[in-house]
Amino acid sequence: MYRDSSATFDFLTLRCLNFSNPWKDSASKKRLLGKLQAAKKRLGLSVAAYVLLDDHAHFLLQTEAGQTNSTLLENLRSGLFDVNEMAVASRNTWVADIEHRTLVGISQARAHLDFIHYKPVLCGLVERAIEYDWSSLPARVEQGHYPENWAELAPPASIAQVAV
Repeated sequence: MYRDSSATFDFLTLRCLNFSNPWKDSASKKRLLGKLQAAKKRLGLSVAAYVLLDDHAHFLLQTEAGQTNSTLLENLRSGLFDVNEMAVASRNTWVADIEHRTLVGISQARAHLDFIHYKPVLCGLVERAIEYDWSSLPARVEQGHYPENWAELAPPASIAQVAV
């Protein structure tokens, strides 16, 4: 985890308005992760955490110094949402929506990390956060950032700081 107490992070929520369940299957989620990896390289992003749910996704990112929020959001919008793919699938008009929040400091970042990793439990998708395949938590456990039994007994207290 990052040590700089004044570090800034970008907390993003992606949704497709007028289009339910854009990432409802494994193939769609794999495509989105591939697009995230491409955006990571192209934009110089550090991906601290992610969770892909059926109807939305959350990301905690850190960008290279000097990149403005509007540039980041526009690049992500064009890179993560494939207009043709989703229009064909939905046969409806849709709008890609990215909610953005800038976080300052490790305390805010930690709360949002925990929120992202615990979200599948909050949504009733799994009983233990580590069981959810479409989250960065298993990788963070493997890297030693979280214990495997993290938040099994109760939700982490830090998520109370996150208003979504």
